[in-house]
Amino acid sequence: MATNPYESRYTGSRLPQPAHYFPPSRGVYEVGPGFSAFGTDFGNGGADRRVFQLDADYMRYRAEKETSRKENLDKYYRIDRFRVDQGNAIARFMIRHLTLDYPEWFRQHKHQGSTILHCSLSGERLRFDSDMVLLDFEPGPNDVEPEYVSALDALAGQIQEDVAVISRDVSGQHWVCALHVCLPNYWSIEEKIGREFSVVHEPVAGMDRVSQRGDVMVAAMIDKGPYVRFGWGLATDARLNHHPVPPPGMDPLEWHGRRFDPTQPALYLRVERQITWGFPDVSAGLFLIRTYITDLRGIEAGQRMRLASAVESMTDAQLRYKGLDRDRNSILAWLRR
Repeated sequence: MATNPYESRYTGSRLPQPAHYFPPSRGVYEVGPGFSAFGTDFGNGGADRRVFQLDADYMRYRAEKETSRKENLDKYYRIDRFRVDQGNAIARFMIRHLTLDYPEWFRQHKHQGSTILHCSLSGERLRFDSDMVLLDFEPGPNDVEPEYVSALDALAGQIQEDVAVISRDVSGQHWVCALHVCLPNYWSIEEKIGREFSVVHEPVAGMDRVSQRGDVMVAAMIDKGPYVRFGWGLATDARLNHHPVPPPGMDPLEWHGRRFDPTQPALYLRVERQITWGFPDVSAGLFLIRTYITDLRGIEAGQRMRLASAVESMTDAQLRYKGLDRDRNSILAWLRR
């Protein structure tokens, strides 16, 4: 087992190994809300009851987020009519859960009307005003490039999850008002920011009925819950960032990561744990995306068979959306070998 690089100098405790989720367990590919009550036990003990799951892979996630921000912050972080009161509520929520669930890594104190968050994992210190607007920060061992531009930007840099916020006005109209997504799965925030639920999910094969009930889904995200759901797909590399536009100088075919070679097979299950948490007082809903990558060469035979069955159950449109249409047969043969 790899050495965990994060050990608290205060308690000697270490970050745990990553949680494990296997959404294709029924052997069928399903598209739908699939909401479960937040805190449902999926076999990971206390991790299933935590909003933010920090684990021994923290360094890898942090490094990929830093790389994304350095490449082009506007490519991975945008806001649209994101109100101060919404940012306030969400920043306080994030700090509360980080300090309650990980007191050995995060601690806060007040000073002259400011809230100061000490982040032991990154080595950073963040200072916010009474509205939780970021005032300034002290970097850790590594410089922050570019510098944090907001509270959401700074707090998203401390966690392994990507962050989205949806807003609703008094007329009932809704839109995605904030996206901090450094580890996207073949989608661009430019296409989603400022859009309503049905438009955001329009490209997802099989989501037609759900998208048509966008107002109902948004009401559940803001007024009900909290909920957890899972999504999954396959990739031929373990990179976390699969933005559809490669960084400058990167070969697009290499960046894309969906070319399965049966002579040199590499295949990974990419699972997203998605949390929705409502803030009805400020008409906002928080949506968290935590990505897990599992090397399929290491899973047991029964899981391989159920995964193969789930791939086989996909429609042609779903296979195209998942990028599996070209390699479907060779992937199935490899999984069932």
